[in-house]
Amino acid sequence: MNGLGYSLYVTTSKHEPMAKLMLTELGVISNFKQVYGSTPEHIHTADVINACLTEQVIQAAESVIIGDTKFDMIGG
Repeated sequence: MNGLGYSLYVTTSKHEPMAKLMLTELGVISNFKQVYGSTPEHIHTADVINACLTEQVIQAAESVIIGDTKFDMIGG
């Protein structure tokens, strides 16, 4: 996807440092432009998604969420 000009981000309800560590240990963190996880300011999945969209200046209608639970879709 990166090679096609798409930017990939991770948004997760996991604590942000833990999410980054997990992706690093899996050897896939370099596939993502940025990792967004829960912080004291952004606790819920929807808050994390909104933080990513706002910081990256992305319109929700121009984004795609890929998740593995129904909560990922509810959050988006």
